[in-house]
Amino acid sequence: MRSKRRRFTAEFKREAVALAESSGNISETARGLGVPENSLYRWRAKYGMKKDGKGAGQGAQITEREELRRLRKENARLKLERDFLKKLRRSLRRRRATTIRVHRTLFVRVGHQTSL
Repeated sequence: MRSKRRRFTAEFKREAVALAESSGNISETARGLGVPENSLYRWRAKYGMKKDGKGAGQGAQITEREELRRLRKENARLKLERDFLKKLRRSLRRRRATTIRVHRTLFVRVGHQTSL
């Protein structure tokens, strides 16, 4: 018969991590608490202390993820702007083109007398 999966509260996890960090031996602490060693390592990554003494917590991880997502989005926008300006510059050099395709549905009209 299969045993039921145990669930631990966030408070228990934090206390287990604090105990493991104070003892310095995660394997022994996991055996003493009756939890899988693997779980205690994951809890340490989530709730443990960083080297600077501040708690890692999930809040720090979320803000880093949000910043990474924001930076990737900004990077994509800047690449689009750069590509647009490259196309504009090329078309102005040729002076033949009057319409530049910027996007699938977006076209920009450029007059023959305009120069950079």
